[in-house]
Amino acid sequence: MADRLTPAERLDQLPLAPSSLAGAPGLIERARAGAAGELFREFWKYTPPADFIDGLNGCQICEPRISGLDQTGVRKRALSEAGGDLAGIQDQESAERFPLADAALLIAGDMILIDVEGEPRQRIEIDYDAGLSKPVVLRLAPGARVHLTEQVRTESFLNHSLYVHLSQDAVLEHAFTATSGGGSHWAMTQVHQAAGSRYRRQQYLTGANRRRSETQIILNGPDASTEVTGAYVIEGGTHLDQQIVLEHRARNTTSRQRFHGIGAGKGTAVFNGRIH
Repeated sequence: MADRLTPAERLDQLPLAPSSLAGAPGLIERARAGAAGELFREFWKYTPPADFIDGLNGCQICEPRISGLDQTGVRKRALSEAGGDLAGIQDQESAERFPLADAALLIAGDMILIDVEGEPRQRIEIDYDAGLSKPVVLRLAPGARVHLTEQVRTESFLNHSLYVHLSQDAVLEHAFTATSGGGSHWAMTQVHQAAGSRYRRQQYLTGANRRRSETQIILNGPDASTEVTGAYVIEGGTHLDQQIVLEHRARNTTSRQRFHGIGAGKGTAVFNGRIH
């Protein structure tokens, strides 16, 4: 019977504990509505979402291992310590695409906020363990420049999300690598770019039992630019679904995408690189 439940019904079974985040009741309704919507069904038509939703039920909640925080211009704290304001984390249109992100926010109860000013010498590195990793918000002040590396090593279930906010003329170099082959792995990155900001993402992935990587880059300010490049390998019996959505919402914004893939055996590869 459980296999016949819709994504929205599966979300109803999750342990959505009281959250310290402001606006949590709205998140519950938004997650359920998103999972029941046509947009969600369209985006997930090649990858059954059941494993990713069921994995959240009773999974361990943990903080990712983050290095590079002990340097001038970098500050880490809980979002609740900064007022717990969810404004700008996800707009309604984005939430319809990513109801699993709302569910993760509610189960985790809080987010990790990293603020960056200036040009730190060391890169910031995030390593993820199994379970539900507390969502991370990375905010770059005007003119800030930093390198970020995300690494996935676990062979077990993993859910993690990253929200990036680039202020005017900020620059972020971002590398994301996931090459472990086991478990079900869901990753989401959402980037908001102000005027003149630059974002460059390098993504290197292999297939897993189930792996889905979702990236949404929103160029909100004029003259913002983004570049996304990557490579992936699918071997027999593995599954990889990559969804990339670029939203040009201001004048004179530019974006580029370039990916290379290798497929072997009877693996499954899904790739959607949408530019709007």
